[in-house]
Amino acid sequence: MQNDKIIIKWSLFKKVFYNNPAMLFKTEELAERIIEKEYFNVWNMPIDAQINTNDIEEFDDDEEQDENIFKTNEKFEKAISSVEVDFVLKDNDTFQTQIKHNVVQQVDLFAEGKETYIHMQVDSYMKYFKDAINWYISKYKVPTQQVAFVKNTASLEDKAFLTQQYFTDPNVRLIVNPHFVYTSDEFGGSKTMDFVANGFLWDKTLQKLVDLSYVTTTKRINYYKFYFIHNVIKSQGIFNGYINNYSLVMINPAAAFLKTIKQGSMQFYEAFAAHPADAKPTKSKATKTLENIRDIDFIARCSGCATLFNYANIFDYNSGYNFFNAISENFIPEISSTKLNKEADIETASPHTLALRLDSNNIDELMKVWRYYDREKLKIDKTFLPKFDNLVKIFQKAYLEFRNEDTLNWNAIKYFYSVEGLKNPSLVDEWLLDRHGNYSSGKNSTSINIPPIYTGVERNILAKYIIGPNFDLYTYKIYSDKEKRDIVSMLNKINRVKNVPNYLNIEALNIIKPLHLRDKRICWYDYEGFMDVYPILDFVAPYAQIINQVSVIVTKNGIEQEKQNIVVDTKNIQLLDLVKIIISVYANKADYYVVYNKSYENARNKDVVKLVNAYTLNKDKDLKYQIFVDQMTELLGKNYKIIFEQMVNHINNNTIDLLDVFKGKSIKTYDETYPHIFEPESGEVSDYSHPENISLFKEGFKSLQILAKNSFKYTIDNLAPHNKVHFLNIQWLKGYSSIKTVEKYITNFDLPLKTKITPYKELVIQKGTMAMEKATLRYCNLIGDQAWNNSQVPELKRYCENDVRAMIMVYELIMYVARLIHPEIDEYEYKLESTDLNYFIDKNTNKLIVKTS
Repeated sequence: MQNDKIIIKWSLFKKVFYNNPAMLFKTEELAERIIEKEYFNVWNMPIDAQINTNDIEEFDDDEEQDENIFKTNEKFEKAISSVEVDFVLKDNDTFQTQIKHNVVQQVDLFAEGKETYIHMQVDSYMKYFKDAINWYISKYKVPTQQVAFVKNTASLEDKAFLTQQYFTDPNVRLIVNPHFVYTSDEFGGSKTMDFVANGFLWDKTLQKLVDLSYVTTTKRINYYKFYFIHNVIKSQGIFNGYINNYSLVMINPAAAFLKTIKQGSMQFYEAFAAHPADAKPTKSKATKTLENIRDIDFIARCSGCATLFNYANIFDYNSGYNFFNAISENFIPEISSTKLNKEADIETASPHTLALRLDSNNIDELMKVWRYYDREKLKIDKTFLPKFDNLVKIFQKAYLEFRNEDTLNWNAIKYFYSVEGLKNPSLVDEWLLDRHGNYSSGKNSTSINIPPIYTGVERNILAKYIIGPNFDLYTYKIYSDKEKRDIVSMLNKINRVKNVPNYLNIEALNIIKPLHLRDKRICWYDYEGFMDVYPILDFVAPYAQIINQVSVIVTKNGIEQEKQNIVVDTKNIQLLDLVKIIISVYANKADYYVVYNKSYENARNKDVVKLVNAYTLNKDKDLKYQIFVDQMTELLGKNYKIIFEQMVNHINNNTIDLLDVFKGKSIKTYDETYPHIFEPESGEVSDYSHPENISLFKEGFKSLQILAKNSFKYTIDNLAPHNKVHFLNIQWLKGYSSIKTVEKYITNFDLPLKTKITPYKELVIQKGTMAMEKATLRYCNLIGDQAWNNSQVPELKRYCENDVRAMIMVYELIMYVARLIHPEIDEYEYKLESTDLNYFIDKNTNKLIVKTS
């Protein structure tokens, strides 16, 4: 009988740490699968009719974006393995990559229209891969003739064979892309599992296995991956004793933080430990501590160096918390309670910081003299891991029980996702011994813990699948961390949020009040940007977004005066292009500027100011900087730095953010405010807004109560789900606030607004990620001149202008709601004379008035 082999790689193996065997197999494209059939199979009804994955993606506007564009997933791994690459040795003893065949034709497992973008990703991946090899060879002075490559396109058997062959070859020191395979004992008849681990490099001389990261920070997941590699090698048995160290080559966090990497190049760092937390490190906000010390502390945590300090407060490569020592002892460090020592000798920090800024590759040397951690609070806990053999058994049993089922096993999924199951693997242990019954104990459990491996779309849809019809797809930000682990608490929160009616807070009008000033020029604008793992310009960090597109509409008293749509050719983008974009936004010193989410636009504006200053400061070091200085002098005069910074400050200081009206804010930010209730779907004002049904207490917003006939108390507790209140609360938005979600609301109810936009689903470019994709493809020279100018640029302009007109439409929505309650708003729109005036409600007449604060 033929032996059936099942391949288990890291991308699949990592799921086992979340203690849900029912979710190990057949969970690709999970959201789509649940929507299409799994939800109906459990609840005997279709999932909400208006829900589809495209809509949910737009709803998912509160998720943090990962800087890693090369996310480890099975599809991308397959794409990489299908690319035939030769590493060619050049005259300068560096390796270059040559991709032999057309990648687009080989990668046929991605959605239609995505092949070229995957081509770009694979190409960037290979460039990064090659540059990291050359960096390591240079660092350790490895003779290039002692480097051997295991090809991606080789079969698994050949990869393992070549690794063994190079291991025994005395002329090979460095093995690139080594593969290790552990074949389990047979199970389920004739089946076996191949656990396949691969490294980036194997340095035989240093007995070190090296992995490769594409980001600027280390995380606890790096330990988990080395656990997998370590145990596959150990179980295979052939190489035991020949690998005694692990490291991770990554983007140099100091160079990325200080922005010292040049355009199209990369600086690397070799980490021997990781920051022992799931989240990315953040810079300390302890303002009493010198900023340069906080800078170095941030870099130390990003690089994993902070984990290598021992209890004597000394940096130690051989710390018990380094990758190899921790994994050899079968534990993973937990988050550290290290604190910066405020009483440290501050004088010695400055020269170390200066050295760091002069040479961002000297992190390790800096750490050797670093003494700014409080040794009394230097503590790292340990999480001990299960035996590898036990995890192998989990995969085998899960494969037999769940792999061949036509549908997901809801009972099993819910059973294992109890909180107790996640914190304690005893449920999995009981299941291995067949003591779990029919999972009935989980059916009525109110505990739930969806692990962080699922985010955004998948997390919300998975929760809906587990909990059922009573679970509504609100943003997860309405829940506290404790509530997320309990179904009853989540449903109670949903019911509470649903009981908060639609209301308008008078402060919404004060946010947009500057737009009501007479004869003021208002500039509405929106940026689009793109990024790459390699810096697009000098003094720009990896993955940093560079603006390449803007749409500008200038109005006066609500009448459009001028319009510009600018798309920069990213193939040849220069800093001067960014300057000209901002000058177009400046619009000859418009009075006010309107955006949706000013944190993005304002940050991009400040970034360009910093780049202008950096190019100017380095004008004597490179001809291109001097050319830029000459161009700026011709454009703005010899005082161009001051003039340009004044432009940006004027824009940023006079920016109105429409997002402020919709986004939930902490109650601590509120003063005395006044909510009104409305029903825009029907166009009718609720009875709750009538004067006789409203009572206002002036003690402050926290004590504000509005009492209606139905006895609902409009207290801050009732109006503020998860301690958040909105200036404009619309139930249909479900707590989300992206402009596209608001646009869908307007379109769904066909509200009678003056400005109408093209529905995004009717555009060729439908969202920002698609615009970024096109810009990046052009940057990588994967879109030709004719296609770019004749096809892409018009569609990019159409999309970006649509975004700006959507902002105007959102403004009209706010005014539409205000008119439902206070039609007298028309007496003030475009008629106000001073910014000192604010909107108030006359408590006697319940009419809208303006007066000084």
